[in-house]
Amino acid sequence: MGTGPGFDAAVAAIASSQRGLVTYEQLVALGATGTIVRRRLAQRRWTKMRPGVYRIEGYPPDWHQDLLAACLATSGTALASHRAAGLVWGLPGLEPGRLEVMVHGPRWHRLPGVACHQSIDLPDSDRTTRDDIPVTTIDRTLIDLGRYLGFAALEEAVDDALRRGLTTIDRLAKRAIDLDRPGRRGRQVIRAVLRARDPSGRVPESIPERRLVRALRRRGLPDPVLQFDICDGPHFVARVDAAYPERRLAIEYDSYEHHSGRGQHERDLARRNRIQALGWQVFHATAADVRDPTDLVAAIRTALAA
Repeated sequence: MGTGPGFDAAVAAIASSQRGLVTYEQLVALGATGTIVRRRLAQRRWTKMRPGVYRIEGYPPDWHQDLLAACLATSGTALASHRAAGLVWGLPGLEPGRLEVMVHGPRWHRLPGVACHQSIDLPDSDRTTRDDIPVTTIDRTLIDLGRYLGFAALEEAVDDALRRGLTTIDRLAKRAIDLDRPGRRGRQVIRAVLRARDPSGRVPESIPERRLVRALRRRGLPDPVLQFDICDGPHFVARVDAAYPERRLAIEYDSYEHHSGRGQHERDLARRNRIQALGWQVFHATAADVRDPTDLVAAIRTALAA
């Protein structure tokens, strides 16, 4: 195709679907030569990102572009994985800016600033694309994150994925069983997270709510039912953050951002009155209670024993 307007248009078309990137193989397929590539680099119309990967002018650099460049530079089967995949999926508790990829096959790859993993178990069912980046599926990502995250952080990441409808607990559990082999690092963590979860239970609406439940569990209280619906006969009254229904005891997590303004405050009071009128006792937890739940736990334990 040469270097005429048609060549530039074809390069731009490829770059537009790859966050401004093109590979050497793609350029050669369009008719480019090594001389053309060197000339464009010297003219600063292209910038070398990784071996055989170039950014064309007009696309500002960012982390997603760096991650895609790492995928393109390793092999045609490379995927964003582990912590980088978690960032692509928007999971909480991960350090921003990390570059991490997984390559299928025996060939070992080294890229400066990139954590490269090899895998002989990376079927097509574990592959997808998100934000133009090839990435491990949300289920494979959560399972692989057990290699780096502890129980609490992985539990919160699983909560987030379930809350956003990215997966289901049944689907995640099935893939975890399929990948549960001796020698796989982190498999015990995802197993522990799944064991601690009520398969039929609801997901907490926020990370602080999950941390509150963990605080109660660590101090010997039974796990409450999350997101419990209180009804007056057939009529819905309110959904509370957590509850011990057999004791008509509800726990609400209060945060300032969720209770701003006089109107919201009045609605919260009316809701609380309706709950208490049905014979429910309501405990309110704050961020301070999550950090030190001693007093809250003592009050709940007394109420449960009454």
